[in-house]
Amino acid sequence: MIPTIFLNEVSRYDMSIEEKTPLQIFSSYLETAIFQSTYQPIFLKSILFLTGYRNPKPDIKWGFDRKWITEKGDVLEVKLDFFAVPFTKYYWDMFYNFKLKQSLAPDRYFDRSRKKWMPRQEDDLNIHEYFKNPYLREHNLKEKPPIHLKEFSGKKYDPMRQKIIEKSFREPLQAKGLKEFYKKRKGGVTEPLKFNIEMINFMSKYNVILEYALNYKLTKYLESINDIPFIAEKILIDVPRKPLSTDDGINYAKEYGTKKEPKIIDCFYCKGEHCKDELSSSELARDHVIPFNFRPRQELHNSVPACVNCNSSKHDRLPNPDLFNRVLDRNKQFELKGYFKNYSEEEYKKLYKLCKETYHSGEFFSGKSESNESASI
Repeated sequence: MIPTIFLNEVSRYDMSIEEKTPLQIFSSYLETAIFQSTYQPIFLKSILFLTGYRNPKPDIKWGFDRKWITEKGDVLEVKLDFFAVPFTKYYWDMFYNFKLKQSLAPDRYFDRSRKKWMPRQEDDLNIHEYFKNPYLREHNLKEKPPIHLKEFSGKKYDPMRQKIIEKSFREPLQAKGLKEFYKKRKGGVTEPLKFNIEMINFMSKYNVILEYALNYKLTKYLESINDIPFIAEKILIDVPRKPLSTDDGINYAKEYGTKKEPKIIDCFYCKGEHCKDELSSSELARDHVIPFNFRPRQELHNSVPACVNCNSSKHDRLPNPDLFNRVLDRNKQFELKGYFKNYSEEEYKKLYKLCKETYHSGEFFSGKSESNESASI
């Protein structure tokens, strides 16, 4: 919960930056922020990484290694490259994994020359152009984003970060400057942001509360422009993959074995086509039938054993209707064995349909060789 003081504090807009307290600055932002995109809250979440300035968490050693952070008396000067690291990591993860629309940009526009509505071809945020080809190919970068912030702070990503600072930082820099999160600046992409140490100390002390408040504002905004579920979990930079619950784990082991006590079983999808012979459960992955990146939950009814080939080639695709019906039949057997407490076949079917309509793209996964025909949407 956000303390009442955050929500009830009366903001004094006629104050100068020397008179406003960090609490009044944050309160004003939380009360009045209106978004046209997620640039503002994500930039502020990136600023919160400065709470690692005098604490071990978050680890921002990479910011000092690149000489992006300098203390001068009661002022902390921070180059924009520092903020570009978590800022870009967030958007690249969202682009690659979750496919959440990030702005109110309409999906179509009126073409005056053709005198009709046309679909927009570009993404809803300009930052997205740096996460796909031809940009990635030209800069010898992979489509999958780096896992750790330290990796992305490396010189390999300098050109991308500079482009993003130039193209995507203008709006949040102006908005945060007007709210007086940092000292007034002339502008430009080379000038560092200057923070009073008082602001840094305040963010460090209330880091958890501030992040929860920002995540709430961000979730509410994204829910207004997306039909995809579980947004509150998807806005984290690193979405944790927890194991199955105790009961689900025990029941999964009964059916498919464990690494310690393996069973010889087939891949659920290909039935041995890719793995040639039956494999032990220690050699099979637990795959999410409806992709984890659409529904970040660990559930028995959405889990099946898969060989390496099927697990990697399926990735974020849905299984075709025949495979999904096989999962439904399997789940009926599990129901008879008393494995489920809150499972609903109808709700599971609805989730499959919603994933197909709002998330899934390309071809269904068939469980067969990629060279064979696969059912398409």
